[in-house]
This record gives sequence, C-alpha cells and structure tokens, in this order.
Amino acid sequence: MKRITKQETLPVLAVPEALSVPELTYPARLGKRAVVQVLRKADVKKAALAVGGTALALSVVSAVGKRQFYKRIVASELKRQLAVVNGKLDNLQAQNEALRAELARLKQEK
Repeated sequence: MKRITKQETLPVLAVPEALSVPELTYPARLGKRAVVQVLRKADVKKAALAVGGTALALSVVSAVGKRQFYKRIVASELKRQLAVVNGKLDNLQAQNEALRAELARLKQEK
C-alpha cells in the first residue's frame, strides 16, 4: 500500500469544509489525506451489502424471537384454559370405564 506524503495533492472534494465527513467521523490523529484515500478505496457496494445483510439477519432474529415469545404466551394461556376441560374429560373417562366394567359384569351374570 502506498503511503501518502505531504507533497501529493488531492482533488478538492465537493463537500464544504465546515461539513467535512472525515473530520466528523474519524479521530483527529488520522490525517485528512489518509482518511480521504481510505474512503475513496472503500468498496461501497460491498459495504452496503454487508450492512444490508446484517440488518436483514437482525430483523429475522427479531421476528423469530417475537414469534417464540408470543407462541409461549398463547401456549401457557391455552394450557391454563384447558386444565378445567381436561379435568372434566378425565372424570368422564373414569365414569365410562366404571360403567363398561359394570356392563361387562351384568352380561356375565346372565
């Protein structure tokens, strides 16, 4: 990588000096020329793809997390509501078995 010397001149940027992005985003210890060279060599498409991919991955993880959260809430609510119905069903099944046993006993007595 070629080092930048003070003798090299860079073309003037279209950004006004007061709103210069390199001065706002990078620490003062880096030279402005070095920052401009890095910004020019950066592959914007790759950077945008990486940022977009990261945003997409984070949104997918967030959606899956929300789905799991609400799925657990619904499951616990259904379990609570069905506890009463399951108790009644167990009682009916026990009565059914008792009646079948009594019916089988009565058939054997005949």
